[in-house]
Amino acid sequence: MRAQRYGVDGNPLGTATVFSAGFDGSQSRPSVAPLDGGGFVVVWLRTVALRMARAEAYGQRFDASGARMGDEFRVALSDGVDASPSVSSLSNGFVVVLTSYEGDDPNGGVFAQRYDAQAQPVGAVFRPTGAASGEDPVERDARVATLSGGGFVVTWITESGTGAVSEQVVAQRYTDEAEPADVAFLVAGAGGEKNDVLIGSLSDGGFVIGWTSTDATSSTLAFQRYEGRGIGRGKRIEVARAAILEAPAVAGLETEGFAFAWSQGTSVERLDLVSRRYNATGKPESDAEYVNDVRQGAQISPSIAARSGDTYLVA
Repeated sequence: MRAQRYGVDGNPLGTATVFSAGFDGSQSRPSVAPLDGGGFVVVWLRTVALRMARAEAYGQRFDASGARMGDEFRVALSDGVDASPSVSSLSNGFVVVLTSYEGDDPNGGVFAQRYDAQAQPVGAVFRPTGAASGEDPVERDARVATLSGGGFVVTWITESGTGAVSEQVVAQRYTDEAEPADVAFLVAGAGGEKNDVLIGSLSDGGFVIGWTSTDATSSTLAFQRYEGRGIGRGKRIEVARAAILEAPAVAGLETEGFAFAWSQGTSVERLDLVSRRYNATGKPESDAEYVNDVRQGAQISPSIAARSGDTYLVA
């Protein structure tokens, strides 16, 4: 696993930092969040070669120069197999959410833990839950974002029946102390296979949640805006539709708007990166634009970050 800092001009700052090296296995699914003082924290999955079905989440802090702070730490939120960790900064530390699969149970559960600035756990592990009916619902693909007005939001996909028709996107708000600010609420109802849930905080204190829905012929990226109190703003809006559409990312902009980036194409061998910008009211301020200049091969797993004004960076 490597980390590289960049300046506002896009030039590298220092050299890449290698961490989590020397393990016979794979490191994947990194998620990064800023820390007070200019540092940052990365969480990721480690899969040991001799136990390929056993993935565990780890984290590492870095200072403003990119140097490691302390040892890497195990994000041990359950006894199960971890998936898709997500981290977001808080005023006094950070919070991590992930999906974990325990024992022979194929139904994942969403777990979360707050940490202080020294990466020490604060309080107990907690489980966002709700919205879906039925016993033992499937929960997966959890994501977290910190709100500019304080607190954070966790969103995930839940399924309480059989098949894609029962999949829903839900969310729950929390205070900085990880106390529930309200009950879980429904973001997107059943209908179509749900994937790629994502969340971004907005400069006015609100947030936006996006997701993809897949049917027999295509995939659709859509979003819903919210006030900081969790009240929906306007209607669900479709961003794009394509034969294949996956791995979307979102970033809130300084101008109270936001921008998406995603992969789309006609086959897994031919995917382009595309982005589109929206204003604070949810209206598009640009057409969908290709990010990659070379239109060949597969461009996958974009990341997006806000810059000054209404500009942003896609990698």
